[in-house]
Amino acid sequence: MNNDMAPGGLTFSLGGVRLSFQAAGSGIRLVGAPGYRDFITSGSPDLTLQVVAGPFPGQNLGAARFEASNWSLFSTSQGDVYRLRIAFPGPFVSVYTTLLFPDGRNGQIYIEDELGGQPPRTDIVCPPPALDELLAVNLMARQRGLLVHACGLCLEDGTGLLFSGYSGSGKSTTARIWQQAGAARLLSDERVAVFRRSGQFWMGGTPWHGDGLVSTPLEAPLQRLFILRHAPANHARPLKPTQAVTALLERAFLPFWDALGMAFTLEFLQDLCTQTPCYELGFLPDESIIEFVRCLS
Repeated sequence: MNNDMAPGGLTFSLGGVRLSFQAAGSGIRLVGAPGYRDFITSGSPDLTLQVVAGPFPGQNLGAARFEASNWSLFSTSQGDVYRLRIAFPGPFVSVYTTLLFPDGRNGQIYIEDELGGQPPRTDIVCPPPALDELLAVNLMARQRGLLVHACGLCLEDGTGLLFSGYSGSGKSTTARIWQQAGAARLLSDERVAVFRRSGQFWMGGTPWHGDGLVSTPLEAPLQRLFILRHAPANHARPLKPTQAVTALLERAFLPFWDALGMAFTLEFLQDLCTQTPCYELGFLPDESIIEFVRCLS
């Protein structure tokens, strides 16, 4: 049996947090989602979810506490319930209802296919599509860190550089330049997790890649942070902590539905941008940016 298929369970390391899926019945086989093979781990999980093939037993959830384009959040006596609806090509629609218990470490996922008369699934892809990122953001906001639109690089000495930006600001270009020059190992070219470990800020790769298709489970201590922009010349401007926090808030995945999570995220960003040198970086799309960044004090 491949290591990304399991009759019992699968555990993934996603940028500093470990998420475990366990089959709730003997007739269920869990299959690792495409692109997640390198993120399978045997470490102790931060959140364990029992996977059930069937409808959520508590259908009357009342009014949603928060609603997004394809998911809703409900509060119940058992815990928070996230209901995610995914439409696939054709008439196929799946509903993923996730109950997170108040302890923050355990929960259940009920997977229901909206195709009348169809037998329940036996092979279930984990993490389920779209739910993976929602769960990761939720977990990070529980005193762990946050997920950022960024390219992450690990230099030869093991330290990390984080280049954050909007789509089209140069994350994939930055990844390509450093990769082709053999000047650094790439963690991710699109989304990077930032977290604290033993009093130090770290960053970790995630499965959610950009145009460069770079996604690795590598981690590195964070040395410097850059806000990217295109420019006619290589240029770096030091940012004050408040400036860097404002820029990252616009480039991060925020838990808007969670007041405590938002409060933690703001405090985390303030500490991150106070303790880490932050720059606005304008750059030319060639290898000259590598030496320019290396020479920044």
